Amino acid sequence: MKVNISLLQIDVQAGDPEVNFQKVIMLIENLNINHNHYVLLPELWISGYDYLKLTDCFNFFNSNLSTLRNIAKDRSINIIGSVPWIIDSKIFNRSIFIDNLGNIAGTYDKIHLFKPLKEDSFFTPGKTISLIDKVPKIGLMICYDLRFPELSRKLSLEGAEIIFISAEWPAERIEHWKILNSARAIENQVFIAACNRVGESFDIKFGGHSLLISPAGHIIAELEDKEGVLNCEIDLEDIAKLKNFIDIKRDVKVL
Repeated sequence: MKVNISLLQIDVQAGDPEVNFQKVIMLIENLNINHNHYVLLPELWISGYDYLKLTDCFNFFNSNLSTLRNIAKDRSINIIGSVPWIIDSKIFNRSIFIDNLGNIAGTYDKIHLFKPLKEDSFFTPGKTISLIDKVPKIGLMICYDLRFPELSRKLSLEGAEIIFISAEWPAERIEHWKILNSARAIENQVFIAACNRVGESFDIKFGGHSLLISPAGHIIAELEDKEGVLNCEIDLEDIAKLKNFIDIKRDVKVL
C-alpha cells in the first residue's frame, strides 16, 4: 500500500495565529495532492511558545478549525499537527488528526513536557497514547516524547505502522533529533514522519531537518534548516519485507 506524506516545515510566528494559519493554508492549497495523502505540521504551529497568548491562539484556532476541516475534506487529505487546546481551564499541547472526510479522527495530548522550556508550568500532561485505528494505523507523538522509547514501543506493539511526530526541536541538539528518530524507527520497525519548525523565538533557534525514515532506519528524505515542504511516497509493504528477516514485534519480551 502506497502512502503520500508532506511535511510542512515553517517558521512559526510566536503568538500570531492568523499569520501561521494563513501560511499553512497557502502551503496546503499549493500541494500536489496524491491518493492517501497525509500532511504533517510542526508542534504548536498556530502559536509557538508564546505562553501568554496560548488562550488567544486556542480561541483563534478553534474559531477557524472548520476551515481546516473543510480543506481536508475538499482535498481528500489527512492533516496532523499540535496546537494549544483548552478544556476546563487546563491547557494541553494537543496533536489533532483531521481525516480526509474532515472529521477529527483522533487526538493526542503531549505526555512528556519539557521542563527547561517551562512547559510543565503552562500545560497539563496527557495520560494516554493515541493510535488512529485506520489503514494505515497511525501513532502520534510530540517533540520531547521522542526521547522516551517506551511511548513509540507501546504504539508499535498496538499496531502502528507510521508514527507522526510534530516538534519544535532546537538547532543545538539537531543531531539528537536525527539519531533518535532513526532509533525509534529501527527498534519498532515503523515509518517515522517527523516535522520540525525553523526560525527563532525567544532566543531559541529551531533546527528544521524534518525527515521521513524507513522501518530500517534509513533517511528517505530530509529538509535542511530553511522553510520548505518535503513530499514523499512510502510503501507499507517495506514493513512486511523487513519483518520476514527480523520480526521485533514477534520476538520482543516486555519486562
